[in-house]
Amino acid sequence: MKKLFVALSLALVLTAVIPVAICKANSAPPPSIIIGVSDAPAYLTMNIGRINAERKDRPFMTYFILDTWNLNLDLSDGLHVVSQDKTFDVPINTGKTFNNYFTLDLENQTLTSVRSLPGVKSIPFLMIILTLLIEGIVFYIFGYRQKRSWLIFLGVNLVTQLALITWLGGSSSLANMYAIFGLIIGEIGVLIIEMIAFGLLLRERGPLRRMSYVFLANILSLFIGGYIISIFAI
Repeated sequence: MKKLFVALSLALVLTAVIPVAICKANSAPPPSIIIGVSDAPAYLTMNIGRINAERKDRPFMTYFILDTWNLNLDLSDGLHVVSQDKTFDVPINTGKTFNNYFTLDLENQTLTSVRSLPGVKSIPFLMIILTLLIEGIVFYIFGYRQKRSWLIFLGVNLVTQLALITWLGGSSSLANMYAIFGLIIGEIGVLIIEMIAFGLLLRERGPLRRMSYVFLANILSLFIGGYIISIFAI
């Protein structure tokens, strides 16, 4: 138990000293207005003046994106919304923030400002659950059966996955393709941490099998994370 505490503490310390700026320096998209619409119809367009919003359909939300660097973007015109059965205008106020997130209620024709990117809160949860599932299958295939081994597996992986999500900047940061670069760097850190943790704690199998498991599991974790980011990225 003492060794488990020491290993998990070491994992947290190593994660904390990783230079987070490397990831975040490349993870920010250009300043923009992003409007999320749930259950958006196939025909739905938006524009501000002559500038049309770019539409991106994602699993839980459809996004309409306007680049605020566009010199022709005049917010005084309001947001013009056109669907198959209705057309309306709503006022839009972005204040002075870098990125501006909104949700649009088509039925009530209301635009609501939100603090974070809508529709992406499930990304970290999906990444953690799928990673634990796939790595758990690999762990079982590698012959680990003892209760102690599985407790170590859960403890180490929960710490490293939560640390990885924190490193990547949370759900909003995960919703752009730049996060893949941060994911690669983060997975290298996770690989090192898990090599140390599993090497110290696991006793059920030999060291070569432990290291082989950690390497294969983290390669699969990288592909899982990259796939999830790719289908949610906007």
